[in-house]
Amino acid sequence: MGGMLVPFAGAGTAGAAPAPRPGAPRSDATTESHTVTLVTGDVVRYVDGPGDRDTVTVDRPDGASGGVRIQQAGDDVYVLPDEATTLIAAGTLDRRLFNVSALVRMGYDDEGTGAIPVIATYPPARAKALPATPRGAQKVRTLASIHGAALSADKDGARTFWDAITRTPSARSLDSGIAKLWLDGRSEALLADSVPQVRAPEAWAAGFDGKGTKVAVLDTGIDADHPDVKDRLVGARSFVPGEEVDDKHGHGTHVASTIAGSGAGSDGANKGVAPAAALLVGKVLSDEGSGADSGIIEAMEWAKAEGADIVSMSLGSPVPDDGTDPMSQAVNSLSADGGPLFVIAAGNAYGAGTIGSPGSAEQALTVAAVDKRDGRGFADYLYDLVDRHDGTIPDRSLAFAPSTRRLAKVENTFYGHKKTLGAGYRYDIPDYGPGLGFEEYEQFPDVRTEWVNPLPGDSFWYENHSVLDAEESDRAHEMRSAELDYRAGKGYRAEWFAPVTRPRLGTGYWGPFRTVDNDLQFNITPWTDAGAGHSGSMPENEYDTTSYAFYQGDTQLKKGAGRAGYIGDLSAEKRPYRLVIDSARDAKTWKTSTRTRSEWGFVSGALDEAGPYRADIPLLQLDYAVDTDLAGDVRAGRTTEIGLTSGTQEWLPGAVKANKASLSVSYDDGKHWTKVDLRKKKTGEWTAKLRTPSKGATSVSLKAHAQGPGGLVVDQQIIRAFGLK
Repeated sequence: MGGMLVPFAGAGTAGAAPAPRPGAPRSDATTESHTVTLVTGDVVRYVDGPGDRDTVTVDRPDGASGGVRIQQAGDDVYVLPDEATTLIAAGTLDRRLFNVSALVRMGYDDEGTGAIPVIATYPPARAKALPATPRGAQKVRTLASIHGAALSADKDGARTFWDAITRTPSARSLDSGIAKLWLDGRSEALLADSVPQVRAPEAWAAGFDGKGTKVAVLDTGIDADHPDVKDRLVGARSFVPGEEVDDKHGHGTHVASTIAGSGAGSDGANKGVAPAAALLVGKVLSDEGSGADSGIIEAMEWAKAEGADIVSMSLGSPVPDDGTDPMSQAVNSLSADGGPLFVIAAGNAYGAGTIGSPGSAEQALTVAAVDKRDGRGFADYLYDLVDRHDGTIPDRSLAFAPSTRRLAKVENTFYGHKKTLGAGYRYDIPDYGPGLGFEEYEQFPDVRTEWVNPLPGDSFWYENHSVLDAEESDRAHEMRSAELDYRAGKGYRAEWFAPVTRPRLGTGYWGPFRTVDNDLQFNITPWTDAGAGHSGSMPENEYDTTSYAFYQGDTQLKKGAGRAGYIGDLSAEKRPYRLVIDSARDAKTWKTSTRTRSEWGFVSGALDEAGPYRADIPLLQLDYAVDTDLAGDVRAGRTTEIGLTSGTQEWLPGAVKANKASLSVSYDDGKHWTKVDLRKKKTGEWTAKLRTPSKGATSVSLKAHAQGPGGLVVDQQIIRAFGLK
């Protein structure tokens, strides 16, 4: 048996090992030495020395022909026998089988295992009855989804196995019926850096709690006695040799409870995203957190056979992949023909080409970890593109790069008086069902250009943005858009969190209505910005900061905390009613609109029982227009113009405009008010011009009144509506 010593200091360099210089200091750095037997029977001794003084020794097996090449790609060292290079180039032999560094990391060196784990895939025509296992190997498991089998080639007989599958020297294909031979690699548990905000409470409120859905979790197993999951478990199996399903690592139980935990362990405080879903658990990762690819594939097949609707895999290969490896093939195969949806972690690396298998599969729903410093708010340009192929499978490239003539240009402006972390997303809502998306982190204030393509039919875009709280864990101030429709070649402007923030209705939430049962419900969004069609709330603490009172004439019928309420047993006769909303927020945190009081007057009577069960209640809304900077300020001591508009909800049929209005301003937080002159335009809007004080004031407060036909009236006070600088 011959041998060779190859010292190297870079990619593919070879030569004699340099002798130490006389008097050179001795290095105390440690070295690591590993012996790795390759599938060709070559035995590699790899010494990871200090600095660039690494060495590779290769002992060639009897009968080997040609030489051996050493290559280095990044931190990985490849030992490539000439016998294998033609097969690798032909795509029939997995190059990872010769990545000595990766084999060591996976525990496949000779100290870690006495066999070489491989996966053999076969042509579909031969997969129904697999050929006999080649000499020198044993079959571990059949993998029907990829027309293959996991094999274990004994290292002592590795050359026997190699000779059995390569009987023809220099051939571009393998023998024994094998189409391709892969390394049976090892995947690892992946835990996201932060839990994405998926708005689960809103989904639960809409009735989407996972009931009737079976989710398979393929991970490190399950603690079947954990109170959050014990009543959700409907099946479990281990695919790790020598280990039971019991989770001694913890990752699998964490993932399972995040998906379908009942919250029993926290008195309901920490429920999973789908707390009514049924759980299947496949242990595919060992108690140390890694597992063989072939075992994962077998578990994927089991999950489909057990009727899983969704397969969750928070795992992946540490080696980036192009989506053609056996695990990715299994995802694509098992997803076909109504198979389960595979939701797979992308991994915690960032950048192009960092997604490993099986998240790289074409049919996988691959979910990336989101760090709190990643997101949309850090880009000057953003593209939101949707390329739909309704009722057909495209037979061309899916690359979609439309010219700007086919897109709408949106100038999106985000206001804020200090640097703040936010979150947001633009959702495409198809005409056949709900949209899908995950909010991404943004930075406010910000101005960015966005390119959006028009959507077909009744589909529309919907946008949502939030200012996060001090802990950056929840929405402190959320703003929702109306339905958005864009036209190619057109320009649009949108403003978020711009003054003046006040109670204002929008279509992002349901509004006030009366029913034939003579009861009334209302839901007033108290923190809506100046953006057209927006509706805003502060969901984290509205019951602490907002209250309502409801009157019939001067008689109070009900009062309570929050922005929504119900009033029953109303008179069938037409009567005048008043709804009062008071809201306040911390002046140290929020520069503007620190306190508001709004009062709506309207007339309402019984509905016709022969008509619809419920009818929306028109209320006058107040809109203000003031040109501030991104911090919400205007110049002190200068003339400022304020626009005022009032009308009922513009989306309701028969919307009307106010016919009378007044406006007052205050520079001392509402202690003293000064009425300003309003000029009415032909369009029905009013404008006022005022000169702000040059000293002694830091903000402008507003008090507005408007009246309309049919007893409609609105009064509104906004303390610190906008700032002075």
